[in-house]
Formats: sequence, C-alpha cells, structure tokens
Amino acid sequence: MKNNISVMVIIGSMFLTGCAETYSVEERAVIRIAGYDFVDEDRLKATVAIPQYGRDESSGTPTEKYQSAVDHSVKEAHENIQRKLSKPISIGKLEISLFNEELTKNGLKNIIDFLGRDPKIGRNSLLSVVKGETQGLIEAKYSESETTSKYIAGLIKQNINKSNFPETNLHKFLYAYYADGMDPFLPIIKRTDSQVEIDGIAFFDGAKMVHSIPYSEAFNFKIMKQDFNRGTKGIKYKEERIVLENIGSRVTYHVIDGIEHPRFLLDIKIKGFINEVENINLKLKGSVIKSVEEDFEKTLQAQSIEMIKQFQELKIDPLGLGNELKNRRRNFDLKKWEGVYPTVPVDVKIDVEIIETGITS
Repeated sequence: MKNNISVMVIIGSMFLTGCAETYSVEERAVIRIAGYDFVDEDRLKATVAIPQYGRDESSGTPTEKYQSAVDHSVKEAHENIQRKLSKPISIGKLEISLFNEELTKNGLKNIIDFLGRDPKIGRNSLLSVVKGETQGLIEAKYSESETTSKYIAGLIKQNINKSNFPETNLHKFLYAYYADGMDPFLPIIKRTDSQVEIDGIAFFDGAKMVHSIPYSEAFNFKIMKQDFNRGTKGIKYKEERIVLENIGSRVTYHVIDGIEHPRFLLDIKIKGFINEVENINLKLKGSVIKSVEEDFEKTLQAQSIEMIKQFQELKIDPLGLGNELKNRRRNFDLKKWEGVYPTVPVDVKIDVEIIETGITS
C-alpha cells in the first residue's frame, strides 16, 4: 500500500521558505493552473493558463493565454512551454494542478515528486482528478469576472468549507502519500457545458488511482475522516425523502487490542436539523423525530461499514487506520499491518441528534 520513499525529502522542502522570489507580474509568465493529460506510457501533455494583466495585477479581470506541450516529464514539458514564451515561467502562485483520470490510473509518481520537491509551490495549492482531458477543461471559458484557476479553486474550496467534500490540498496529499498506514484521495471534477462540478472522490494506492465514489457518498466518507459543521445527507423515511443538515459532526477513533489482533471503533456523533421534507403533512415531533434519528443512524452506519469493506478489499487505507495504530502502539510493523488490514474488524457507531425541524416542501 505504501512506497518506500523517505518522507524527509518532502518535509525538508516544506520549510524552504526563505527562497521566495520578488517580481512584478509584468516580468513573469505566472502559472496559476496547470493540467496534465496521458499521452502514452512514456509521455504526458502539460497545459497551463497564464493570466494576461494590464498595468498591474489589480486592474480588472485578466484574460488568459494557454500553452501546451508534450514530453516525457513535467520538467521537460514546462521547458517546452517556456520556449514559446517571451517571459520566464513562475509557478510560485500555482493555485491548482489537474490530472486526467487515465493519467492517474497509470500513476502520478513523477508528478508527485515534482510537486513535493519544488519549494516555490505552496503547500495549500489544490490537486484534482479530471474526467476527460484537462486541456479542454482549462481552455473553456466559464466566467467573465474571474480566471479559470480562481473559478475551479473556489469551487473545490467552497465544497470543502460549506458542503460534503473532505479537506484536501497538496500538503495533506503528500502527508498521506508518504505516511505509513495511510493512502491519499483527491476530488474528481468534470466539465458539463459551461460549468465545472465535483463528480466524486478518487482514492489512491500509492501514486495510482484505484477506486472512486460518487459525490452522493462524500458525506459518509467525510463523517468518518474528520470533524466538520456543514453538509447535508438525505435518506428515505417511510417512502418520504428527508434531508438532514449537519451542524456539528465529531468522530473519535478507538483502537482496541494490540498490533497482532487490532480492532477499531469509529464513534461518530452528529447534530443537525431537518432541512427538507417531501411530505408537508409529516409531523416531525416526539416519537417521529426519534424514529427519524434511528433511521439516519442505521442508514449511515450500514453505508459507512460497506465503504470501509470496499477499502479493505482494495487494500487502501484513506481513513488512515494504520497510521492511527502506529501512533498509539509501540513496535508497529508496516508489513504485518498490511497483511492483517483487509480482515481487521472495523465497527462504526453513529449517534444522530436532531435539534430542530425546518422547512417542508
């Protein structure tokens, strides 16, 4: 499940902050978004968007200039792009890097190494898998008031902060990629007509994408992965659709027994209110609220356990259970853990408290 590259290389690059260059946007070709597409087993295609400003960076929304190049590595592709430009490339303000799905399934090892080693690339920059070609997504026009990089980065950030998508950025991806007992994940986005939308979550075994879930299941993964205060989840209750809005979800990992025969319990507590009910005549009070809470608990528990089983069958650990075990038990043995992980008992306990009922429709 994990490569053997030392994490110290990446940690070292994270602290090289004294090398920041000072320059005007008029002096550099500032890349804010870059995309990489699969060409064949030996080559990739890089596409970048470079904002074209007026006299200064704040003078309205810039236009964008696009350049692409095919080569054997990111560095070589960027060098080929540089040959077509009158100004030196700068990636110090890179906001997001995109990878098409075919490329991720063939492996991102060299690209991850490039992104992790370059100290000029911010650790908070975003990464995403793209359904279809990244070039077409980058070169399409979406908004008159913001650049493509701002639009796509904003799309992902607001879904992390205000909705069901779990936290992710370059720093978190690199940590999960290099850590023992943990595997990374990324958003999947796609272009539909004149807009982009989040389509799901891509899960990795090392540098390769090996699994995905639709966005409709993102809430289940997020409640197991982190604490958060936003997001919605709908279920069927007595043939009616009821939507719960989360206002406070907390997860605690309990590690039971030792390294030889570990067991896990994910204890999840959710507070929320009913955001929407299909049947306006359904009276949400007293015993009905208790029944709705129990249905949410049973549904979320069953879906979450099924998701964990899928992870175990694929021998991927995006929840970082192995990392939890390593941090809590002495004499952690990665090979031994990888051998037992697919059959380790993992239980999920969910407690839902509905504190308010709201709008009916």
